[in-house]
Amino acid sequence: MGGRKAKPTALRVLQGNPGKRKLNDKEPQPVKENPYMPEHLDEEAQGEWERVTPILDKIGVLTEIDGTMLAGYCQLYSNWCAIQAEKKAPEFRLLMLKHTVDGAGNEHVEAKQNPLLVMERLTLAMIRAFCAEFGMTPSSRARLQVPGKEEASPWEEL
Repeated sequence: MGGRKAKPTALRVLQGNPGKRKLNDKEPQPVKENPYMPEHLDEEAQGEWERVTPILDKIGVLTEIDGTMLAGYCQLYSNWCAIQAEKKAPEFRLLMLKHTVDGAGNEHVEAKQNPLLVMERLTLAMIRAFCAEFGMTPSSRARLQVPGKEEASPWEEL
């Protein structure tokens, strides 16, 4: 089925249902519970899991079924950290020279972008997509309105 990705009912409610469309009252409601951290995550990914899980739980967007998506984000974060470490190596260069010799024996030199930079760009794009799914970017949070968090009246303190 083509078109836009369906927005979860809870998200539509948080945003105030601006289109006033009928809400899906039969949408599955996963249990709001922290998922278990998968054992296959490397040390850096486990650290990120431990960092973001309480935050996501606190803002109310984490459910028991979100473990795989969260693990994907955490592993991508770990990969990005590894790329950053590689970029700090003294032998790292933005451009790499590729030497080839043609059939006539002529040498050709071609400058190419370091493949690590391509990996970094793709990893960051994937991280951004995962973060948007969990409301971990300023723009994705700006679209949310959390019910029950009305501004306190200055008179309440009195």
